[in-house]
Amino acid sequence: MRRRFMFASALVSLTVAAPAAFADREVSTAITDPIATSTAGDGGVADNIVITSSGRVTRTTVGTPALTLDSDNDITQDGVVSVTSDDDGAVGVHIIGGNTGNFTSTGQIVVTSETVPTDEDDDGDVDGPGAIGSNRVAVLVDGVAVFTGDILFSNTSQMIVRGNDSAGIRILTGIDGSVDYSGRLTLVGDRSTAIDIQDNISGDLNVGGSITANGAEAAGVSVLGDVGGGITLRGNISTTGYRFLARPSETFLEQLEPDDLLQGGSALVLSGNVAGGLYVGGPTADTPSEPTSGLATRGDAPTMHIFAGASDIVLGEVVIPAIADDPDTADVDESQAAQHLGYSFVIRGQVTASGDLDGVDATTIRVEGGAGTTATLTGGLLNQGIISSFAYGEPGEEAVATTVSFGAGAIIPLLTNLEELRATAVGTGATARVVMLDAGAYLPSLVNEDTIFANGVEGASAVAIRDLSGSLTSVVNSGVISALYGAPTSADEVAHETVALDLSHATTATLVRQYRRDGVDEDVSLAIYGDVLFGSGDDVLQVESGQVTGNISFGDGADQLVITGGSIVSGVLDDSDGDLAISVDDANLILGATTDTGISDARFGDGAVLSFQIDHTLDVAAFVNASGTVTFETGSRITSALTNLIGEGATYVVLTADSLVIEEALDVLQDTTAPYLYEAALNFDPNDSNSLTLTLQRRTAEQLGMNANQAGAYEATYTVWQNDTELGAAIASLTTERDFFQAYDQLLPEYAASAIQFALATNDSAVGALSNRLDAVRRSPDDTGGLWVQEFGYYADRAGTSFGPGYRGHGIGLAVGFDQPFGPFYAAGVNFVGSASEISEVDGFDDPMSAVSGQIGAYAGSKFGETTLDIYGAVGFDSFEHNRRIVIGSYSASPTASWSGYHLAASARVGRDFSAGNYYLRPSASIDYLGLYEGSYTETGGGSGVDLVVSDRESSSFSATALVTLGARYAGSDSWWSPHIQAGFRNEFSGGETETDAHFVDYDETFTLRSQQIPGTGFIFGFGIAAGSGYSVFSFDYDADLREDFIRHTARLVMRMVF
Repeated sequence: MRRRFMFASALVSLTVAAPAAFADREVSTAITDPIATSTAGDGGVADNIVITSSGRVTRTTVGTPALTLDSDNDITQDGVVSVTSDDDGAVGVHIIGGNTGNFTSTGQIVVTSETVPTDEDDDGDVDGPGAIGSNRVAVLVDGVAVFTGDILFSNTSQMIVRGNDSAGIRILTGIDGSVDYSGRLTLVGDRSTAIDIQDNISGDLNVGGSITANGAEAAGVSVLGDVGGGITLRGNISTTGYRFLARPSETFLEQLEPDDLLQGGSALVLSGNVAGGLYVGGPTADTPSEPTSGLATRGDAPTMHIFAGASDIVLGEVVIPAIADDPDTADVDESQAAQHLGYSFVIRGQVTASGDLDGVDATTIRVEGGAGTTATLTGGLLNQGIISSFAYGEPGEEAVATTVSFGAGAIIPLLTNLEELRATAVGTGATARVVMLDAGAYLPSLVNEDTIFANGVEGASAVAIRDLSGSLTSVVNSGVISALYGAPTSADEVAHETVALDLSHATTATLVRQYRRDGVDEDVSLAIYGDVLFGSGDDVLQVESGQVTGNISFGDGADQLVITGGSIVSGVLDDSDGDLAISVDDANLILGATTDTGISDARFGDGAVLSFQIDHTLDVAAFVNASGTVTFETGSRITSALTNLIGEGATYVVLTADSLVIEEALDVLQDTTAPYLYEAALNFDPNDSNSLTLTLQRRTAEQLGMNANQAGAYEATYTVWQNDTELGAAIASLTTERDFFQAYDQLLPEYAASAIQFALATNDSAVGALSNRLDAVRRSPDDTGGLWVQEFGYYADRAGTSFGPGYRGHGIGLAVGFDQPFGPFYAAGVNFVGSASEISEVDGFDDPMSAVSGQIGAYAGSKFGETTLDIYGAVGFDSFEHNRRIVIGSYSASPTASWSGYHLAASARVGRDFSAGNYYLRPSASIDYLGLYEGSYTETGGGSGVDLVVSDRESSSFSATALVTLGARYAGSDSWWSPHIQAGFRNEFSGGETETDAHFVDYDETFTLRSQQIPGTGFIFGFGIAAGSGYSVFSFDYDADLREDFIRHTARLVMRMVF
């Protein structure tokens, strides 16, 4: 095709450049008279017609087309051909069969009416019919004989047609040649078709560019004749009858009128034989530069509709033609061998259908026979692109989104999906179906290597694959087949279905195999989500890898369930005649709670885990009754799974067999991954040694391994779990100690007294800054006061203990003070401290607790010989905000709270300097007190039983610190600087435990949690440097408070200015 376009372009250029050499009839100006090739030459003889880029043939009457090819000549049109009239039957270019020639267009053809619909009521959209008049055609090919030649439209060509029952290109007689369209075609009119082919084409049909068709039953490309080559779609085709661009809002929909809501036609209609198959172009790994084709229909018509009419139709193998090397580029080999794709229908682009309105079905691909006729895709269908459908429904307005639909008479030996097949339905009364086989269709094999996804949104049902024909007997999955249901947003859950595979109409043996292809990473999804339904044949579900999640129903027949390779199969299992053999090796079989089925035999090999699900709400546990032998080989295990909590406990009979063989001891067979909240015991039924019972008993706080705080809240939280179905189910699903306590601690309030530690960090920073300030003033040559500013930051980390969770966090702050010498004090003044902190638990998902503090205080420093005394007192306001995040499996909640408090602080420090030259040694001792009072608060956003009501609480710290500071001071004529290091110990005299009383919203049981006091004694280490003059002082200091499982770092930057 590339070579042909190069040739055609060269031909056009040559013809335009040298018309005289060929004596063509050239039109380079605007004319109004029609022209026919039979009389185009001088003296009325036959000749070629060339419309140059500046030429125009304009008609305002109908009857005679603007251009007519009625002899063995060519028409090359680079200019404009226009017919504008309200009369019916206008034709732009008329090509009459029985002649030989070519028609090539690189220009514009417009066939329209003089009267154009307008917005008569000023509601923002056009009113009345979309088109006036009918039977307008831009290019018409007809006659009693075959036309010999090609019809070519380049990518610069444009076609505009407005009329009912009209067409852009209409072929009513056979063509011995090819039709190639790559331009832009816009069509408006009811029952009109952009490219309408009603007879045979011996060569290829290539459609690229852009085609839009708007109107009731308006179609894009219609092929009712046979095609001797292939059909290739490499552009964009869109059709609709709507006069809006996307699904309208309720408000906008109310403004629309019936003529805005018409149902359009298909993007492609095919009802003829195609020897070279149907190809929708797009990029692949081997051809990444090929552009993506797009076909889209908005309305109830299938986007691509292939059907047999009065006779059978057959599509042959798709072959992408070879491309010859360009001799003009000797250094580059552009040649490509022909590609035999092996399929009759290949999609590499994007094909979409959308109903857009409530109650309007959407079908993307529909293949069907006629009355006693068949439509056969000899090589099957290959999807390497994205095929999707969208439909919207509500009660009373049902709608179905179907992506691939095979009707009666459709014969497709194989459907292979290598990319995406998707169907989305929104709203109750809607259904999403990806692959649908009607009764009478034939599709024996389906292969999926990527995604088949039926998405039911807001109460819609979802069906991935449904076969009503009974012909689909092989499904091989190495990707994801999924049927997903989403509950309505404004109502309770409604009746729905989520079916991955419905093969229930099959009466012969059916195989469903899931495996991981060679070279595919383990982290690539491999699954079937949704119910799997078999028919009455001898069916096999063979799961070699990945997951199968959904109910599995075997019909009559000698059926097999084979699970290996680390797979997980989970759902309710059923077999209608009890003739099911189960084999599990190194894999998990989780039987849904309502499983109550008979089987023939079962064997569980090494690494196999059989899990029985229990549903306390229904008071049932999964139960299997084997008419033959059930064998648990060495290395196999049995466990249980809960859909919700079962109260204090219960005993269930889970397995009965004619012969029960257990190669290991029963206590070894029982797996440890049972629900952690319960103590599980597997026993023989005392009345039948071939039956097993499963007993679960709720563990006490001691058996769970709870610390005192966790135990204190246990009964209160358990009461909530029993009443909250979703939260209870999440807790019931936890099988390990680690997972259980990670979840449990998320439900408790913050009780580790972290707030007091960060209040202490702020106060320590303020006191440290004062110490630095007073030391600097004391050592300054002049006892002058002034304004000083300090920035500080701190970081604290406390490890979790058996008594409670750990925390870590950081903060920054600013202190501002002013002092002057006063009486016996060398400095006395006031200061203000503001700080902001973020505190996070080490474990869990909570957002950091934020704390904002403001503090005002007074201080003074006095000196008695070489001994100094510093005192400080302050009061502050505190504000806290905490966003808890609870994430337990698929359950989540986000309670939030904010509360306030205040604190009181006081400290006193005494020290003495011992100097030797530039060096000094300063021992000091201090006592510090901080009391924090937090108000009560109630969380919101998490819901009843999750939100907490926390009472007010008090926490305090009273400590003493002994430090030894070693420093030096170096002075110049007008400045000085002084480095120092210090070390010492700090001891907490009181502070003890902080009690947190809380209860859940809508529950009265209060529980008390107590923080663990941090270690009373810690090591203090720090260093710093100060520098100044008579007018300013700058200093930087770092301190660390190191204790067992606790560390706090503080850094300060102080600036003092004298005024």
